[in-house]
Amino acid sequence: MAFTLPDLPYAHDALAAHGMSAETMEFHHDIH
Repeated sequence: MAFTLPDLPYAHDALAAHGMSAETMEFHHDIH
């Protein structure tokens, strides 16, 4: 059974100023 996450309502790099890199967001949302 496949599960598809909805797109994030913001860019992957939107939280970079708060210490969350775009790479981390991509991993945790798109891959994890």
